[in-house]
Formats: sequence, structure tokens, C-alpha cells
Amino acid sequence: MISALSSFLLTSLVLLAAAQSKATKFDWSSVPFNYSSPDVGTAVIALVRLPANVSSSADGEYRGPVLLNPGGPSGSGVNFVLGLNSRLLESLFGSSFDIVGFDPRGIGRTTPPIRLFSSDAQRDEWGATRHSHVSNTTANPTVLDDNWVSSDTLGRLAIENDREGILPHVTTDNDARDMFSIVEAMGREKLQYYGISYGSVLGATFAALFPEKIERMVLDGIVNYDNYFRGSWTPGLETADDALALYAKSCFNAGPNVCAFSGNASSGDEVLQNVLDLLDAVIASPVPVPGFDGKSVDFNLLKAVIFQSLYHPYTIDPRLSKGLLELSQGNGTLISVMGTPTDLNATNEISNLSPDFVYSSEMQSEALTTVACSDAGRAATSLDEIKAIYEEAAKISSFADNWMTIEEACAGWKIRPESTFRGPLTAANTSFPILFIGNTFDPVTPLSAAKRGSAKFPGSVVLTQNSGGHSSLSSPSNCSRKYVLQYFLNGTLPEPDTTCEVDFDIFNPPNDTTGLYF
Repeated sequence: MISALSSFLLTSLVLLAAAQSKATKFDWSSVPFNYSSPDVGTAVIALVRLPANVSSSADGEYRGPVLLNPGGPSGSGVNFVLGLNSRLLESLFGSSFDIVGFDPRGIGRTTPPIRLFSSDAQRDEWGATRHSHVSNTTANPTVLDDNWVSSDTLGRLAIENDREGILPHVTTDNDARDMFSIVEAMGREKLQYYGISYGSVLGATFAALFPEKIERMVLDGIVNYDNYFRGSWTPGLETADDALALYAKSCFNAGPNVCAFSGNASSGDEVLQNVLDLLDAVIASPVPVPGFDGKSVDFNLLKAVIFQSLYHPYTIDPRLSKGLLELSQGNGTLISVMGTPTDLNATNEISNLSPDFVYSSEMQSEALTTVACSDAGRAATSLDEIKAIYEEAAKISSFADNWMTIEEACAGWKIRPESTFRGPLTAANTSFPILFIGNTFDPVTPLSAAKRGSAKFPGSVVLTQNSGGHSSLSSPSNCSRKYVLQYFLNGTLPEPDTTCEVDFDIFNPPNDTTGLYF
């Protein structure tokens, strides 16, 4: 049925010939809500393509499209591809591939959008009942209870406001089928793919459903697939505290002239303790933000900023150290700015395509909840179970509070299509072996998940990057990039147990870091 559909897709997916320079091609691809019943409804997938520059490739050969997914599950592939630096793209893929980003169903510019609320006012009313973190439950002992009620409310609102009827079909297995449809519409028989974080779940789902349709597949920052489809997120935090300790060690080694927060500390352990002490201090006394009446940096905000810095240490940590120092001196401005949710605004390149479109932080959050909770085969069925999950999660990582809200949201979710493919994500033989990549101190997708995932796909290899950050692309490693490039160009896999180092320390970058990480 998918092959028959591809002929229809080809009429709506117009991929123009490679243009000169970095000309960007935008298009939409129509796919059915339900591949078993194509008449149920249609989603229109937004796509962007950066054309190959075959004339500058070493052998002049065009190697087809590579689809990218940035994770989430709420990431906009369109925004991701538009935001990638050409230097980084060249280091990963060379110049002989088209680079294609797409917004999965319900996400970003793809239509119909996920709609959980009837209006902004209804969203705001619901948001006032919800805690963004479940931390500091001693000071706020009803936070889990409150979120339990708000999650049930959200589940009911989602059903009431799904006017187009898309929510039961916004699942990872359908996104995998969409990828196959897109590839066929491009005139290709097999998929070339780079998936990050949740994108590793999407890629592995594709590999399990279509093992004979893989030409190249890199999965970077691997999620534990079994946990994901059980709706269990917090076990992924097993190295999050180690990632924070790595930041503290790097800060101490750099010294106060480079990492301001190191101060007079005598070791990385002391820097780490100073971070923890600052977190404790803002529980009792939140730090006001000058010029913003009533706004302050409290425990939840500071914890969220620190947690996010672990995702992208090379881009965030230098600012974090300055913000921590200022906060310890009574000025919360920088930390407050760093903690402000980001709306993904339309870039200049896409402004003519959708001039009024903004992928708001609320839309991103609602998309994540929809996909993650619809994918989850089960969720907690009682408040007592949620509390028990939190107690166990807190033993894994001090950052458990940052992710518990996802699991709690899923407890109230009421849309779990029985027909959804939730694994097992495994294949005895893929048409081309998969390259897995994992960082030693990834805060949310530990290296153990990469090894576990690789074991389910015989012939695959795990490339280890000795760094913090979420996915290999968050840190500068020419070694890792070379392995990825050789894999895409000629299919060469690293030897088993290969480890790549980073090119420089967080606080000791070269003058020009453009395109070395994101």
C-alpha cells in the first residue's frame, strides 16, 4: 500500500533539481492519517531540502537525500536543518547529499497541528494549575497531587479539542511510515538517515519495520527503546549527575579567569558543592531579577537552567558560570534570561513560506506530550504509583524532578491506539548495518542505551565519544565527524570499541568555533 501511495506523493512532493549555492527548497508531502485506512484523513508534512553541491564533491557523484530528525519528540526538522551551520554539515556529510529536514505529523509547520486547547485562554487556565517541575516537594508537598489532577484534565481536553481527529495517529510508527513514503516519493528505494535522541527511537522503529530498506542510518544520543515505549523516562538520567560533575571539574581546571564560578575553589568537587549549595540557597531565598517586578530566580528555574546546560555544554556552560557567579552575588538577571522558554521563530530563509508562523514553546511541549504519551504502552494508574516512581527516580539522579512531569502527564493521557507498533525494536538483519553513537557523560541518553540498542541490531557498531553533552554533535570531535562522514560516503564502520576524544575543553576553545558543534 505504501508503494501505491508514493505515486500520489510524487505529485505533491516537488523536489527541484539541485540549485546553485545553498538555495533552500521547501515543500509539503501529503500522507494518510492511517496507512491501513487512507480515507480517514490526510496530514501534510512540511519539508526543507538543502541541495547537494555535487560539483564540489571529491568524485562528482550524487548520493541522494539524507533525512534528519533532531529529537523531541517535538523537534522541528525544518528548523533544525535551517539552523545547522554549513561547516558542520560538510564535516558530517560532505557535499554529495541532499540534506532533508521534515516536521513529523502534528509538529511545527506540518498540518493539521496538534491542538490540545480550544484557545490561548484555556491553555493559560490549565497552565495555572500545573507545576513545571516536581522538585522541592518538602516545601510544596502537594506538587505531585496537583499535577496528577492537571494531567487528567489535559487528557480530557486533548480529546475534546482534537477537531481534525489526528491525535490517535500521531505516533512514532506512523512517522516511520511517513519517512518511507517521503523516500519513495523522492525516487529512492532505501532510507539514508541521521537521528538524534528521540530521533534514534524513530530510526530504530523504521529499522524494525523496514529492515530491508536501510541504505545508511546513524543514530546519535540513543534512547532506551524499551523504556521509551513503557513511558519510563527517568532511567535515562543515569549519567546526568556525572555530567554536572564534569562541568564542575572543567570549570575548576579552567580557573576563575575563564570560568568565573570556580572562584577560590580547591577542586572540581568543591565547585560542584558550590553549585549544590547555591541551589539550596534559592529554596529559602529566591533571588530577585532587577527591573522585573515580582520575578525571581527560584530553585526550579535555576535547576532547569543547569539541566539544560548539560545538553549543550560548549555553547551554554561559559554563560552558566557567569550566571552562577552573579546569582551568588544577588543578581539573577542572566540566569533568568537563560531560563526563558524559546519560541522557534521563522528564519529569514523561510519567512516567505510562513511569515506569521512561530513554533512556540507551548506548542513544542504539547507535541512532546502527545507523541510520548500516545507511544507509551502504559502509564501510572494511581497517584501512589506516581509517588513511588518519583522516589525510585530520585535514586537515579538529582535531576529526576526535571523529567517526572513527562511521566506524570502520560498518566492522565487517554489516547493510546492499540494498533501502534511499540516494538520490539530489533531486526535480525538490516540491509546495511547501523552506526550508533553515544557520549560517556550524556545527561539524558547514556552510553549504556547505545550499547543496548546496538545489541538488538546485529552487525551494528557503537562509536563512543568521550564527552559530556547530549549527542556527539554537542561537542567538538573531528574524530567522530570523520567516522560519520566515511560511513555515509563509503559505508565504512568504525572498529568495535572505538572511542573518540573531543578536540578541546569547554573553557578553552579556539578563536573560531563556528560549525564545530551545536
